[in-house]
Amino acid sequence: MSELSIEHVRVCSSVIDFRREYQSETTGETYVTTYNRDNAGDYGCNWHCTCKGFKYRGKCSHVNDSLLTRCNYGSENLAGSHINEWDGDRCPRCGSETRVIAIGV
Repeated sequence: MSELSIEHVRVCSSVIDFRREYQSETTGETYVTTYNRDNAGDYGCNWHCTCKGFKYRGKCSHVNDSLLTRCNYGSENLAGSHINEWDGDRCPRCGSETRVIAIGV
């Protein structure tokens, strides 16, 4: 069995921490979708929404929309397929902050 080596990669912050607010057109309530480790413990990330639909079904249109709008640039690095590098501390796709994370390859 071969040992894992640790590589550091730069990813858009949305890969590990994402938040978006939606306002209901009918009630005016604000719903918040999040994707982060707080939703799934220490071993991964998961989606969450504050709306009633998500509370009862575990899925909702707000999360579906967030899946389509989240940048997620650099997530291919997490599979170890290739490492994208760029200069600076801003994502080249969306302009958000980037984070350096360690992965085992």
